[in-house]
Amino acid sequence: MSQVREADAQSNSLATYCANMAPISFKIGLQLCVLVLVAVVMAIGVMGLNDCPVNQLIPIYLIAIGGLSIVWLILEITCDKCGHDTINAWIRIIKGVAFFGLFLTGNIWVYGVWDDVDYKDDTSENYCSPYVFWVAFAQISLTYGLVLLVVCSLLIWGFLLCCVRLCCPGGGEAGETTPLKEAAEP
Repeated sequence: MSQVREADAQSNSLATYCANMAPISFKIGLQLCVLVLVAVVMAIGVMGLNDCPVNQLIPIYLIAIGGLSIVWLILEITCDKCGHDTINAWIRIIKGVAFFGLFLTGNIWVYGVWDDVDYKDDTSENYCSPYVFWVAFAQISLTYGLVLLVVCSLLIWGFLLCCVRLCCPGGGEAGETTPLKEAAEP
């Protein structure tokens, strides 16, 4: 709420207010979407707790990743209000390690039964509810996709930054000669 008041205080027109509120609204909307998706993942894990004899840990993985995500959202919201940068950094490190560990175990549990899982015969020892298995599989695969997207974005931005630094040493102030300007001059 303090961010909204701060955006209001810094605004002298409706356009400025909207520009100041856009990042706040986006962050809140994103957090709400994540909360809904996490609640659905947890609900599927709870409902399928006894529907995956091929590996009983897959529904538990869904519940754990959902619960950890909710704790993460709560900590993220409360840490924004806390003024202790060192505590915030340690909380983020602990969250990152917990997510990474849970992600690795989820990979082992889900991909480990990939060839054995049976979706049709619910009396089989290799049965797993398709909802439970495919939600866990999709969650892990989407995580890989997001990590790949972030890494590619960082590489592209890093490459562009290097190009700008090579072509425009010194920031390209007015009157300064750079290789790009020299090539453009006749």
